[in-house]
Amino acid sequence: MSGKINIKTSKESLINWNGNQHCKNNDDSEFNSAIIIVNCKKRWVFMENEKVSYNERHRKNALRGFAFEDFVLKLLEYYQIEDIKRNYIFSEFKEMRIPPEADFYLNNKIIVEIKCFSTKEISFSQLLNSAKRFQREFSEKMSEDKTFLIIVGNVVDFDRIESFIERRPELEFIEIIDVRNLFYLTRNNDLLTDELTSLLSFSTEDEEFLFPNFNDSILQEMFKDEKALPLKSESNHDYIQELESWEPKGRSNCLEFEKLCVKVLKKLLNDNLMLWDDQRGSSGNMYRFDLICKIKTESSHDFWNILKHHFETRYIIFEFKNYEERITQKEICTTEKYLYAKVLRSVAIMISPKGEDENAGKAIRGTLRENGKLILSLTIDDLIKMLKWQDSGNEFTPSDYLSEQLDELLIDLEK
Repeated sequence: MSGKINIKTSKESLINWNGNQHCKNNDDSEFNSAIIIVNCKKRWVFMENEKVSYNERHRKNALRGFAFEDFVLKLLEYYQIEDIKRNYIFSEFKEMRIPPEADFYLNNKIIVEIKCFSTKEISFSQLLNSAKRFQREFSEKMSEDKTFLIIVGNVVDFDRIESFIERRPELEFIEIIDVRNLFYLTRNNDLLTDELTSLLSFSTEDEEFLFPNFNDSILQEMFKDEKALPLKSESNHDYIQELESWEPKGRSNCLEFEKLCVKVLKKLLNDNLMLWDDQRGSSGNMYRFDLICKIKTESSHDFWNILKHHFETRYIIFEFKNYEERITQKEICTTEKYLYAKVLRSVAIMISPKGEDENAGKAIRGTLRENGKLILSLTIDDLIKMLKWQDSGNEFTPSDYLSEQLDELLIDLEK
């Protein structure tokens, strides 16, 4: 099923799309018991009714696929590009059963295709397929002043691209922005940089930012530094001030504490962690933890390698305890229930204003010694120290700080 979708309500009981099939259902009860998934070219459209019960994880995974497009939209707005059309369908191609669609259409000239894969490098064949699709669907029917821009959330082998275009001059109109170019374009905007980093499934610690090498003069003008909005983003100093002035008040400001901790953690660990899925419940909703993150595949720091290879985990649970007193053994035991080595989730980091009491410390060591599950307890002061380490410009990183905490726990662990 494919084509342009026009979805009406269940009471109207009619779904039409410009394809070869039509679906009609005059029985509201049957309509409400179904999930209809329509593949509209690359798009997945989910229709959900409150009577429908389905797996929340699949919905979130599908929606997460559009997060990179959302980031690109913010980037275009940051450079004050005014004429932005998203998911634009070229309806003038009436003779085609399925008119071509662009992820973005800029200034009635730039046709934008968005690509983002989990691997660090995008394959040459994937880029070539996009170029061929553009040439097949657009170039023969449009004026020659159109430019095809591929924005990629991966690393591109530009040398190979240039070598190929030398043999295929008809593809010279294709422009590419890869992830290194994106980091260059967002280098003065910490919020966009952090958002881009959190979307990637690989580490970019060793990558150099690259200025986009555009051939198209309009693109050169669109992405000039002076076009970017003057934005003030929160610095490490701002976060430190918020943490130093924090007063825990239990449930009354627990959500604010959670939001503050997530902001700080993204600032500190964005290049090592991804996903950042908050308020995640277990499949049976027996437990709900505050935040879960996935360790990036390419993260090479010793701390994360130890977690991956020796604790056999790929996911980290974060718990935020906005307590006026120290956390107790009870909170440690509750968090320990979330951890399962068989599902690659055997590590948790608990953050609280004042840390753990003596019995909680014993419970942390007992959980590690007896079950092989790792729980690290951090305080607001620990977060402040990590922010200062990151801001100092020396070789010490927030991951180094976590590594020291792990060393202290393992070295002091009794039999």
